[in-house]
Amino acid sequence: MLPPGFKRIRHYGLLAPAAKTERLTLARKLLAMPQANPQAREDAQAFIRRVAAIEIECCAHCRLGRWHVVEQRGADRAAIAAPTLAACRGPP
Repeated sequence: MLPPGFKRIRHYGLLAPAAKTERLTLARKLLAMPQANPQAREDAQAFIRRVAAIEIECCAHCRLGRWHVVEQRGADRAAIAAPTLAACRGPP
């Protein structure tokens, strides 16, 4: 639990995405912890199905159809390049 005003930084250190797997493996080894159980891993779809009993690929309206990709679109470069002041939540 962090005091008010503090933010968690996950982009650096042990949980940095670039070397997360190697560093967590080394940390487990140094702490004499057992290896992660590969059988305990499951994908998001299986987790939601098990925990909430929801089929996430099923259409929420008719319960018969399935979701499928119709079109993939790139990011809107103009919207990214010109953020509004209301969207900027960083320090002044």
